[in-house]
Amino acid sequence: MNLALSKSRSRQPHRSIRSAAVGIDVGLHAIKLVQVVADGSRWKVASRVTVPTRSSGPTVEFNDGVLAASLSWLKNGGCPSSRRAVCVLPMSLTDARAVEVPQGSDEEIHAMALELLRDQFPDDFDERVTRMWLHSPTTEEMARVSAISVREDLAESIAGDVSGVGLRCQLLDAVPFALARALSISQEQPKDVPIAAIDWGHHTVTFVVAMNGRPEFVRVFRDCSGGEIMEAVASTLCVETNEAQRVLTSFGFASAAGGAATDRIRNAFGTIAKPIAQRFVDELKRTLTYLRHQNSRLVPTDLRLFGGIATIPGFADMISHHAGLN
Repeated sequence: MNLALSKSRSRQPHRSIRSAAVGIDVGLHAIKLVQVVADGSRWKVASRVTVPTRSSGPTVEFNDGVLAASLSWLKNGGCPSSRRAVCVLPMSLTDARAVEVPQGSDEEIHAMALELLRDQFPDDFDERVTRMWLHSPTTEEMARVSAISVREDLAESIAGDVSGVGLRCQLLDAVPFALARALSISQEQPKDVPIAAIDWGHHTVTFVVAMNGRPEFVRVFRDCSGGEIMEAVASTLCVETNEAQRVLTSFGFASAAGGAATDRIRNAFGTIAKPIAQRFVDELKRTLTYLRHQNSRLVPTDLRLFGGIATIPGFADMISHHAGLN
C-alpha cells in the first residue's frame, strides 16, 4: 500500500511530461485515448480515439483484457510519439472518503486519519493503494483529510495493460484530481476562489469543487447518469442504446439551432430527459445547500460540465435552464 499525506498543491503531471504524452480515460462504457503534444506554452491534441467497452453494467473486470483490447489501436497505426502515459480511473472503480480529525502535527494527523480509514475498510485496507491529502483547516480544532483509493490488483492490472503496448504509466489518476487540473489549465482561476466541475459520465456523475488546482469537495450524484438518459431515449424510440446515443448526439436538445422539424425532435428529447435532469438539479441544490451551511468557503462561483454527455448539443443550456445556473 502506498499512503501519503500532502499539504502541498496536488502534483501536476503535465509539468513533468514536457513534450508529449498519451492520456487514457478508463471509462466503464468506453476507453478514451488522446495524444497531446506541447505547442509553446499550450497543449495540442494530436490524435484521439474512443473505444466502446461493451459494458452493460455498473462494473467491468479489466483483468479480462478489456483495456488491453482497447489499447490495441496503438499497435495498429496509432503509435504515439511519446511513450509516457497518464491514466484516469472512473469513480466507480475508486473510493473517495473524507474524515475529520483533531488538529496536530502532520504525523499526528496522518496517524489519526489512517486509523479512521482503516476502520472504514476492515476487509481490504492493506490491499488498496491510497492517497490522502490535507485540506485547509475546517476549524481551528479540526483538520479535514480526504482519501482516494483503488484495489492494488486493479491498479497493477491497468498499469500492466498500458505497459503491454509499450507505454510507461507515469500516473494512475482519479477523476477529482483530473477535473481540478483541467480547470486550472483551461482558465485563469483566481487564488482561493472555488469552481465546480461535473463529470457527467455514462455510469456516474461526479461533482467536484476545486480551488487552487486541487479538489476540495467531492460527491457522486445518484440516479442521473448519462446512461440513464440514453436508456430513456432508447426505450422511447424502441432502439438499442448505442443507436439512441448516435441519434441524440446528431440532433441534440431543444436549445440547439435548427429548423422547425428538428426543433420538435429536440423538444421531444428534452421531455424524455427532463425527469433525469430534474434529479440532477435536485442533487445539485442539496449539495450547494449543504456547502452553504457546512463550509461556505467552498460554495462555487461557477460551474463547468465535462464528460461525453455534456458534449451533446443543447445539453448544457438545458441543465442551465433547469438549475438556474451559468
